[in-house]
Amino acid sequence: MTNLSKSRSVFSSPLVIYALAAAFIFTLGFFIHFGREAEASKSWKYVMFDGDPSYYWSIAKGRMMTPRCDGNPYYFEEQGLRHIIPFTTAEVVGLLSKYSKIPLSWFFPAWQILMPLLMWLVLTLCCWKLWKYPLDVCAPGTLLLLLLLLYCPWVGLKITLLRFSRPMDGIAPLFLWISLIFKGDPDNKKHRVAIMLASALTLWLHPFNAVFGLWATGFEFVYFLIRRERFRRAALFLFAIGSCLLSGLIYAAYAFIGKNISAAIISPPIPRPVPAVYFLVMILTVLCIAGVVHFFCRRLNKSATALDRLVLVWFVFGLFICGISEFVPNLQETRSRRCR
Repeated sequence: MTNLSKSRSVFSSPLVIYALAAAFIFTLGFFIHFGREAEASKSWKYVMFDGDPSYYWSIAKGRMMTPRCDGNPYYFEEQGLRHIIPFTTAEVVGLLSKYSKIPLSWFFPAWQILMPLLMWLVLTLCCWKLWKYPLDVCAPGTLLLLLLLLYCPWVGLKITLLRFSRPMDGIAPLFLWISLIFKGDPDNKKHRVAIMLASALTLWLHPFNAVFGLWATGFEFVYFLIRRERFRRAALFLFAIGSCLLSGLIYAAYAFIGKNISAAIISPPIPRPVPAVYFLVMILTVLCIAGVVHFFCRRLNKSATALDRLVLVWFVFGLFICGISEFVPNLQETRSRRCR
């Protein structure tokens, strides 16, 4: 009788109900999106996207081989070599398929359903527990956001968010990292452990996401230096930066030690020059925004909230990224994929 009451109390929890509803919606969305083509082709491998997603799945397939062939899975001569950049999630999925004897194509529906569900769970818990928003607002709001992003008809999102395995595998730990930076409790041991794990995991799964995490951490650290209040929170900043740097050293050691594929065969992107006036306009824009925020904070006699600072950090980071040509999507490639 006690076990029955416990099971009823678990399934009566609002978070569990929202999680079951989200799992059902993601499963339904997957079969609506991919099910018809998979039924016609009798295999999941024919519905995988071309380009980057197929390359990542090839890395997972190459990791299954003996000797490993994830360095360049398209050439027999490259057997026994691994890629200089660790594709952590793809390699882990390949190893799981190898030792569990589960066909690699079976991980495709599992990834497309479980990874959005994990992202939804982490985002909801962060918004609910750390940012202190009501659960009945966080759960449907994050679910609607993910559905709009994952199943948006714009081809640019299909070749980024829906691909395996990046950047979806790094968004959840990054959001946890950012939430703890802005809303974490330095006296809470769980928060300290969580921010160390989140920063280290973010760098290993997606180093570019770690760049934004370090950017936000440094911005918040400078903000508290200027404000000179509750400097004890610097412990969280130091834990995050230290864990990320240690993880980065291990990441670099793994990348450059061992039998790697030659970096010479990886053709670097041709840099596109960015006019110097762009950076001048960007700096002036940032200064104007900071001035407007400071003016209204002084007039309203209120300090900038954590959400205000996060939006400002993201906006400034986006301006800098737009100035780096290697991070700007190739419009010609996007058009060619749309025509396929």
